Amino acid sequence: MWPWIDRRRKFMWRHSESWTVRGRKRRHIIQKKSSVIDLRQTVLDLGILSVITRDNVSISVSGVIIYNISDPVRALYETSDLHAAVEKLVHTNIRSVIGGLNLEDAFASRAEVNRLLLQKVSRICKCWGITIDKIELLEINPSHDVVNAMHLQLSSERTRRAQVIIAQGHRQKDKLEAEGRSQAGITISQAESIAAKLRGVATATAKTTMVEAEVEQLRKLSEALNGLADPAQYVLSWMMIEALHHIALNSDTVDMILPIEQNLGAV
Repeated sequence: MWPWIDRRRKFMWRHSESWTVRGRKRRHIIQKKSSVIDLRQTVLDLGILSVITRDNVSISVSGVIIYNISDPVRALYETSDLHAAVEKLVHTNIRSVIGGLNLEDAFASRAEVNRLLLQKVSRICKCWGITIDKIELLEINPSHDVVNAMHLQLSSERTRRAQVIIAQGHRQKDKLEAEGRSQAGITISQAESIAAKLRGVATATAKTTMVEAEVEQLRKLSEALNGLADPAQYVLSWMMIEALHHIALNSDTVDMILPIEQNLGAV
């Protein structure tokens, strides 16, 4: 084309204006033709796009593109409607990228989705004289049925986790109670063993004391008798007399058989 016979070409410039009416967001696309190209950064609203994920969930996606015209010649001659071409290109790539993800992955990896979109779109837009600075997904909204199903799933998951925690608490409680009973049994057994040892020591000590007392009694008795009688025989005779006295008090008629002879008169 000969430069001296060419004329100034009109450029389709499109931008959007949004406002809220009665709580609902409205958007109006304003477009005009101009022979002057604005090289500043431009924000293009992508609107609301319906996308189906890999697990067949329908979601609504909205986003924006921030770009600037780096080569006005390519922007005018490579495409007839630059804004429409960029918008359709981004829409196609959004459906391609999100369509390969599950719903949870689409929510969790929004930054990765933005990076993939920027990587795919920038190469093509470079040929159109456009530099894409950023592509941002603003909202990812599933349908009402999906939202209700997600709420039910979250509620069920919370209920399941609560039941698991309660079951673990009961199991821990039973375990601690069993350990407590076992420890208490060990402690009681140890205490009973110590008590039995102490009772045995006390019994042995008491018997030793009694024997010592009897020995001392016999010694004093022997000193008192001064050889007149055997102290041991004296004690046995005295015990026999007490036994006979007890029998006589508790019975009217008593038959006694004495296998040995006792010299009671000597006592």
